[in-house]
Amino acid sequence: MMVSAGMNPATGGSGTVMTANTSGENVAFLGTSVDGASGALGVSKAGKNTAALLSEPRMIVLYNDAGEAITSIAKSQEGAGEGGNITIRQPDGEGVFSAGYNAEMGGGDACVYRVRSRMCFV
Repeated sequence: MMVSAGMNPATGGSGTVMTANTSGENVAFLGTSVDGASGALGVSKAGKNTAALLSEPRMIVLYNDAGEAITSIAKSQEGAGEGGNITIRQPDGEGVFSAGYNAEMGGGDACVYRVRSRMCFV
């Protein structure tokens, strides 16, 4: 079967759609978040997540082959604004660069993180 649709077993009463490749491996998921309240879209390769789009907390995530999130684009968590943020991570998932909107500062912030230092432009 190339496409299957039905109830999401993790959240009873919500729907899900799975798409398989020619080998029968699931490569795409369209459904709900774990709590069943928000939408989620996932793409995978060889059984590992490669990308996800989550309606709450309004985020796009890219994963490396180890399954660690290495890039995220999301609604900014700083201040009360509705701006955006991008974070780049090293292979183990630790953030090394982040930039985004900061409503309290009236503009943007950008930070680079290194082993022994942090440099921010605010």
